[in-house]
Amino acid sequence: MLASKAKLEDIGVSQTEKLAIEIAKLLKEVASFSNIVLSAGKLFIVKCTERQGRSRTFVISVTTELQNALEAHPQILLSPMAAIAFLEKQGQLLVPVRVEAASLEHAD
Repeated sequence: MLASKAKLEDIGVSQTEKLAIEIAKLLKEVASFSNIVLSAGKLFIVKCTERQGRSRTFVISVTTELQNALEAHPQILLSPMAAIAFLEKQGQLLVPVRVEAASLEHAD
């Protein structure tokens, strides 16, 4: 049983690493955009640039409840600020991420 559990944990780590690499690639591709709202599979990415030029990027893992809410309110995909307000209203913890090379880190 312990061997099976260890194997499942290894698969989970492997999948998490692959997901992190793909997220990093996707974020690098949208780096040239000032503002973007993107729903890609189980990920929801919001990037907004404030008037002062400060850019913030959020990556949210989409739950079934969030997916249902997004489907009920497709207009939030039109505006990063609307998306952020919507996510906050949904109780999502928004932690900005910073893209560096091929890794993701929490922004300070």
